[in-house]
Amino acid sequence: MPKKSKRRVKARTVAGARKVVSDAPVDPDEAGAGAGGGAGGGAGGAGEGAGGASFGAGEVLGAGARRDRVSDSEEDDHPEEDSDGPGQFEDPFGDDFEEEEVVDSDGEHGGAIVGDGAEAAAAAGAEGGAEGGAVADPEMDELSEGVKKVWRPGVDKLAEDEELDYDSSAYIAFHKLRTEWPCLSFDIIPDKLGSGRTRFPLTAYLLAGTQADRPDQNKLEVMKVSQMHKTKHDDESEPDDSDSDEDDEAVVTARSISHHGAVNRVRMNPGGDLAASWSDAGRVHIWNVAPHAAAIDNPSAVPDARRASEPVFTYEGHPTEGWSLAWSKVAPNRLASGDCKKHIYVWEPQATGWRVDAAPFVGHTDSVEDIAWSPNEADVFASCGVDRTVRIWDARERRRSMLSINAHESDVNVISWNPVNVAPFLMVSGADDGSFKVWDLREFSADAPVAHFKYHSQPITSIEWHPTDENTMVVASDDNQVTIWDMSVEEDADAAGGAGGAVGGDGLPDLSGIPPQLLFVHMGQEHVKEAHFHPQIPDFVVTTALTGINLFKPNFAPPEAADADM
Repeated sequence: MPKKSKRRVKARTVAGARKVVSDAPVDPDEAGAGAGGGAGGGAGGAGEGAGGASFGAGEVLGAGARRDRVSDSEEDDHPEEDSDGPGQFEDPFGDDFEEEEVVDSDGEHGGAIVGDGAEAAAAAGAEGGAEGGAVADPEMDELSEGVKKVWRPGVDKLAEDEELDYDSSAYIAFHKLRTEWPCLSFDIIPDKLGSGRTRFPLTAYLLAGTQADRPDQNKLEVMKVSQMHKTKHDDESEPDDSDSDEDDEAVVTARSISHHGAVNRVRMNPGGDLAASWSDAGRVHIWNVAPHAAAIDNPSAVPDARRASEPVFTYEGHPTEGWSLAWSKVAPNRLASGDCKKHIYVWEPQATGWRVDAAPFVGHTDSVEDIAWSPNEADVFASCGVDRTVRIWDARERRRSMLSINAHESDVNVISWNPVNVAPFLMVSGADDGSFKVWDLREFSADAPVAHFKYHSQPITSIEWHPTDENTMVVASDDNQVTIWDMSVEEDADAAGGAGGAVGGDGLPDLSGIPPQLLFVHMGQEHVKEAHFHPQIPDFVVTTALTGINLFKPNFAPPEAADADM
């Protein structure tokens, strides 16, 4: 199947809303933003949950386009409350979504045109107003035509009198969550609600670990986030029916498990019952979280949850704390953990617990930052570290790695192994210099990455392939951006916008400086540490940062399709 043409995609979007940027005051503690591959922006619902968690009605600043456009958004202050050969990517999946009735959430904003777009609008208004005896309002003319300036993160700068504006159409859904303490690591708990579900309202189960002020105040939070409705777009009228569920707020319920020491990382096993956590006290724990998730839905299960308040297994053999932790998806309950002293241990499940050899896997010369198991080989896993290498291991051989390359020019922070059956040879790595690379393990060489991107300006903190689309990934960075990428998109020089300004010479948004593979930019969180696709809800992303947890579904639909569904 031919690769997607940026020109072809863009031709489908010019009739609708273009990339948008405008402004409103932003609180860095609460702001959320979206931009990119789909038309849109979003606002979340509100509600409160147990266990010190609160759900906030978020207004997200942003705008987006389909697979070739990027704009961004930020969110107003609000109270707490996924080739046949190297270098070839093909996308067999479409971008259709099952559209339901649009359900709203709080918040409406007007837009403002900034920069060159405002000047062009003013000139057009002056000329057109001379003939009818009245002067047209340039801002209203521009807004009515759906033409706004493209905001290019890392390229464009805001003047002192400019602010980013909110465009609710960048998101199909957006919600945000606050916990009592920051949760800088989390995972999604597999549930029994079905895979590939798209019907709203949505429900997700999460497990997060806190970073509290004192070791004895830390917890694992088991959370259920339900009643997540679609985002209400700015141009939708209010429902006439007072009984409409469009105003229903998302609901968070939670149970807490005491955890001694801050949680460096937490990971759910594929079965959905056990979780592993790395404590900054240097211990790795295994927990049975199934009773706690059950108790959220069924009060009669509370006694079982209380009995599961202690770890079922603890390993204290690491010489210091660490961050890397991964469950095998092929060998049930097999775990690997790595520490800041270069050691990796593989845990073998036994009838009464786990067996961990005293001798570690030897190869790294500095801290092991991340581990990923092969999606189809029980004895193969990968690791990366501060020594700037990515290594491939055979779990039956501890004395050396099977493959090793100097992958980046700085610390390698994160890796992800493509889980899709047609592309198990693809891996992606993210580094401290803000770059990330795609590797073909069939031709694994330091000077031959399949792709190399230097878009982000700060360290890559999280990277993950889409669970069902082998071309798509989500990337988080300390530059406070969460980006979604499609490797099947390639640039068409004829489709590029004009140089400089809001709109190119062909009337299309100017995307100079933006990689064509960039689909979507979500902004507004500070110090984003992890981002995960929900494995059972298509294209649904959850992120965690110092300022809270965001849950969103980007709108990748072209504007004409989105308009038809409203």
